[in-house]
Amino acid sequence: MNALRHATLLCWIGAAHAAQPDAVPEPWIRVRSEPSATYYLDRGTVRMQGAYLTYWILVNFEYDPRFDGAEPYKSARLLRYAHCTTREQDTKSFVQHHAPMGQGEPTDSLTFDDATLRMEVAEPGSVGAQILDIACSLAQTGADMTLRAQPRSRARPRTAEDPLE
Repeated sequence: MNALRHATLLCWIGAAHAAQPDAVPEPWIRVRSEPSATYYLDRGTVRMQGAYLTYWILVNFEYDPRFDGAEPYKSARLLRYAHCTTREQDTKSFVQHHAPMGQGEPTDSLTFDDATLRMEVAEPGSVGAQILDIACSLAQTGADMTLRAQPRSRARPRTAEDPLE
C-alpha cells in the first residue's frame, strides 16, 4: 500500500511540475522578462543562410496589443536576419497568434519580400542585442546547435545567464 501511495504522490508532483506556468517548452530559451512582455529565442532555428545568421524570436505579451487595426494577439514570432560581426539585424517575417507561445490561430502575418534588408545595429543593452549575442554564440558552437545545449532541470526555464555548453 505504501508503494502505491508513493507512486501516486510522485505522479501528482510530476503533473503539477509539468503544469507550471513559467515552464518553457523546448526549443525556446527565455531571454528576458519585462512587465509587458517576455522574449524567447528558438535555438533550433539558429543557422547560417548565405551571409546572414537567421533565427526565430517569440514575444509573449501580458496585454493584447493592437496595431494598424489588427485583431488582438497574445504572442508574436519574428524571423530575424543578422550579422554577428557588424551587430546588424532586421526582421524578415512575423506571425501574430491569439494564444501565448506562438500557439492558437494566427491573427496576422507578413513577410517582407524586398530584395534589400534594412539592417540596423542592435542597440547595446537592448533585448535585440541580448538575443543576437545568444544566437551568435550558438552559431559558433557548430552546425548542430540543438544537440549542443546541455540537458537542464525542468525546475526552471533556461535564461540568458545560463551557460549554453
